[in-house]
Formats: sequence, structure tokens, C-alpha cells
Amino acid sequence: MKRIIIISILILLILTISCSHIEDVTVPNGGVVITLDDHHFINWCQVDSLLKKYNWKASFCVSLIGSRSDLDIQRMHKLYEIGHEISGHGYMHVHSVLYAATYGMEKYIEDEITPMMDYFDAESLNVKSFSYPYGSRSNFTDNELLDYFDILRATSDGVRTAEKSKCYFDGSPIVYALGLDDYFYHSCEEYFINLLTYAHEEDKIIIFYGHKPIETVTGKYQVSFQTLDMICKYAYDNNMNFYTLSDLADMIE
Repeated sequence: MKRIIIISILILLILTISCSHIEDVTVPNGGVVITLDDHHFINWCQVDSLLKKYNWKASFCVSLIGSRSDLDIQRMHKLYEIGHEISGHGYMHVHSVLYAATYGMEKYIEDEITPMMDYFDAESLNVKSFSYPYGSRSNFTDNELLDYFDILRATSDGVRTAEKSKCYFDGSPIVYALGLDDYFYHSCEEYFINLLTYAHEEDKIIIFYGHKPIETVTGKYQVSFQTLDMICKYAYDNNMNFYTLSDLADMIE
């Protein structure tokens, strides 16, 4: 009898898992999430002054917070106070999967997450999201980090058509962003507009990421002001809302 009960419970669990499904999240006219990584506070404030005409907002994913200058901390607070999100991007900006595999998950949390969150807490910043450095994630790291954050951002490549791209929000706490930096092989206005058009027409929320906004791109990990302006203008002209990573977390059921 006991064995039958155990088997019945296992069957019920299997059916529950197999029947569970994350419902796609749709919003009228679609939406845009722009995330910018690392610690380019001067450039972030510059691009904010250019894009505020579109009523934009972004998630600024901050790394190496312990070594930032007082002026950078002031800039970070300014961005936060005007409505942007401050997101975690690692205290040391390490490859999470490799670091956890080498030193253990407990050591990864101790070195990469705890001091970062302690710093943000001391600055009275409510950090609810985390963006993986280098997009390095696994199911194991996801499960551990969701104890600390409401939503996690990984990265997606640009080889897919709009319909098959992973850079749209589907209601999961693990989201994938498409790179905007100029050095990406897919980086061109036509491709980005195609993705934005699909998001707009299908009422989806598209997620992007970049690094250092700059007027004229001169190296790797830089996104031009022109690219960001083009995306924000398209969103503004087509009545697409801007969201942060934390906004997406609030939509998860």
C-alpha cells in the first residue's frame, strides 16, 4: 500500500511538471528593455541626457562596485533617483559557471554576490536583478542565484530570425538579451529594426544589452549613441513602453 502511494505521488509530480507552462507575456504595442553593463557612469549619464526626450528608462548593470570613485557613486545614485534601475553585474565580474566549478558555489556567492549586495545595501539601493558577466550561466547557477534576485539576465546570439530569437520576455525569471555593441557581427540598423517591428506587431517585450555608450565607436564593448537613439526613437514613435529588468520580474506569476 505504501509503495502504491509513493508511486501515485511520483506520477502526480511528473504530470504537474509536464503540464506546467510559462505563459508568454504580451503588452499592447510591445516593449523594450535596454540594459547597459559594467561601470561606465560618465557615458551612461551622457546617453541619458540624449535619450530622456523619449521618456526612456534602462537597467544599468554595475560591476566592480567596490572600486568605483565617489563621483561614480554620485552618478549611480542620480540615475537611480530619476527612475532607472541599478542591477547587479558581479563584485569581481567573473565567469559564474567556471568560478563555481573551480571553487564551489558557496565560494562564488561569498566572493561575487555577498560583497556586491552588501555595498548596494549600504548605499540604500534596492537591487532585484542580476546580469551574468559574459552571459555565463547554467541551471545550477540560476537555481542558486534566484535565492538572491528576482530575475537573471543572460545573453542571446543574433543568428536567429525575429520569430525564433530568444531575446523576448516569456514570463521566465531567466531572460536573454541581444547585444547592441558595434563589434557584434549582427549589429546593424536593419536587423534591430526587424526585431523591434516583430516585438511591436506581436506585443512582445524585447531585451537588449550593451556596454559603453559612445558617440564614435573606437573599440570593443562599445555601443554608439546613434544605435541607442534609433532604438529609443522607434519605441517612442510606435508607443512601445520601456521596462527595466525589475519591471519584468514584477510581471512573473
